[in-house]
Amino acid sequence: MNIFICLIIIAITGILLMERYQPQPILIGMGILMMYIAYEGIWINTILDESQSTGVLVFDAMDIVRITTSENVVSLGLMIMTCAGYAKYMEYIGAGTRLAHTFIKRISLRFYISC
Repeated sequence: MNIFICLIIIAITGILLMERYQPQPILIGMGILMMYIAYEGIWINTILDESQSTGVLVFDAMDIVRITTSENVVSLGLMIMTCAGYAKYMEYIGAGTRLAHTFIKRISLRFYISC
């Protein structure tokens, strides 16, 4: 039953993202919704440990989002900068254009050989 609920939420999320809604609030909101459903469906006992819990479910959900993002934001920023630098370097040396020409050449050879 819980997998069926998750698939429904994932489908709704995909539809909203394809409709070009802002991805950040959609993904955070659906993640919090799945957390609430898991808590109410008794698949998890608590959202936070008793020492960190405020006792209010809404505040606990926001706190878990804060904890998760504060742990991952540094590594995520570094990864984004590395990927952007790599993409800019590949654009600078013309690797994308060269790759496209190589594939076009191979495909055109196969087309002429088969005809």
